[in-house]
Amino acid sequence: MEKPCLEKDFISDSYSELTPSLENYLRTIYDINQSKGIARVRDLAKQLRVKTPSAVAAIESLKNKGLVTQERYGHIELTNKGRILAQNLSRRKNTIVNFLVRILRIEKNLAEQDACLLEHDFSQSTFRKMEKMIAFIEMLEEKHPEIFKEFKKFIFDSDEKYEANEPKSLVELKDDEEAIIVHINLDQISKEKLAILGLKKGSKIKRIQSYKDIINFQIEDSFIALSLNECKHIYCKTV
Repeated sequence: MEKPCLEKDFISDSYSELTPSLENYLRTIYDINQSKGIARVRDLAKQLRVKTPSAVAAIESLKNKGLVTQERYGHIELTNKGRILAQNLSRRKNTIVNFLVRILRIEKNLAEQDACLLEHDFSQSTFRKMEKMIAFIEMLEEKHPEIFKEFKKFIFDSDEKYEANEPKSLVELKDDEEAIIVHINLDQISKEKLAILGLKKGSKIKRIQSYKDIINFQIEDSFIALSLNECKHIYCKTV
């Protein structure tokens, strides 16, 4: 298990000079340094999926705050202050991922996505309690497996009940299964085509059958055909 955060070296709640974006840059510089030995602008931009000028501007802001150094066109180094803060930022994200995966049984990729949304808004106290909770559950797993088994059963049973009502794409519907449209990604399907098909949020739809890359559906007394790609961008809840 990852070493718990120590009070003396944990991030101060009063350290508010970094925006969430700059926190991401600083933590990513640390992570790249850990994995590759050195961090360069192109590596940083690639990992954060930003353009090089954006990464350069962020590095300049971190330099002005005394958190990184960089010779002209050289690799990026963390200052002592920057390294301590970056270590804690990395630990903070890892704590959330660990909590979501180990305690809530969230799939790793989804946990990583959720952690990116959550990591900037949690207090020290919350993180310490998360770590204590993780340690407690791991203790149960080792010393009280029967209790841990009940805990897992509770979590998984809850997931099944929750997932039964979760939206899914039309691709996931089975033949003769009925559902209600709850969301349509308009970036992938034109409004004109949806109007022609009579398909909109709230429509009741029934999957009939599929043939190659086409799936046939029934909407009231009408029958429509959608491509697999279109079906992937239309979400529904079964009835």
